[in-house]
Amino acid sequence: MSCLVTECPTIGNKWWNAFWDRLQQPTQAGPLKAAAIGGDLKKWTSNLTTVVVQSCQDMKWRAAAKGFKLSLLPQSGQEYLGIDVLAFAGPTAAEQQIWHLPIAAFELENSRSDDRVAYSLWKALCLRVTLRVVFAYRNDWEEARDLIGSLTRNVISALSM
Repeated sequence: MSCLVTECPTIGNKWWNAFWDRLQQPTQAGPLKAAAIGGDLKKWTSNLTTVVVQSCQDMKWRAAAKGFKLSLLPQSGQEYLGIDVLAFAGPTAAEQQIWHLPIAAFELENSRSDDRVAYSLWKALCLRVTLRVVFAYRNDWEEARDLIGSLTRNVISALSM
């Protein structure tokens, strides 16, 4: 069954709506678009990281990423498990646990290497989280379609759940 994002209240669709709302804000869209068009992958990653973290915050999650330190766990940090953005559901006052499992993982791959993107996808798929998202920069739609085909054949089809 397929449906429009606005018709399916799954966690992925809720996050997508929050992400899309953030992405449409001129303060976010302008710099991200300029970085993408200019091929400035460092700025693309930095701007996209900000949008992803803010969309997680809109979901009432706490997110850790480069430039976004998180102190939720006993070991505070900006990146956990080598994942670009790791999000945690906010603990309730009644929760006494100190270690929390993440709810979502985001990889923002700016490498032009399909193998590097495949590695990012594999990393995300190895995690036990509710939502896994991998972003990959490509110059045009044809390159993006080729990448999706390659990832489907070489990563997703190769894994047995």
